[in-house]
Amino acid sequence: MMRAPSWDSASADLVAPGEFGWVRQDGEWLHVRVQPYDEALVRALGGVISVCNRRGIYRNYFPWEIHRNRGASGLGDGRRA
Repeated sequence: MMRAPSWDSASADLVAPGEFGWVRQDGEWLHVRVQPYDEALVRALGGVISVCNRRGIYRNYFPWEIHRNRGASGLGDGRRA
C-alpha cells in the first residue's frame, strides 16, 4: 500500500482546474489536464483530483502526485518534499 508523503494540505499550492500538469504512471510521465474539483474538500480530506490525459482517459490522483513540471518530485507545485 502506498503511503502518502508528508503533505501540508493547508499550504500546498494545488494545480488549478483547467491547468496542465504531469503525473507519473507505469514508469512514464503523462501530460494531463486537471478537471474541476472542490478545493476545500481536497484540502480537508486529502481527496483525489481527476485528470484527463491526451487520449481522453480520466484517472484520479492524489494532489501530491500531480506536478507542474515534468520530472518534479514532491508536491504539486514541483517543490521537493
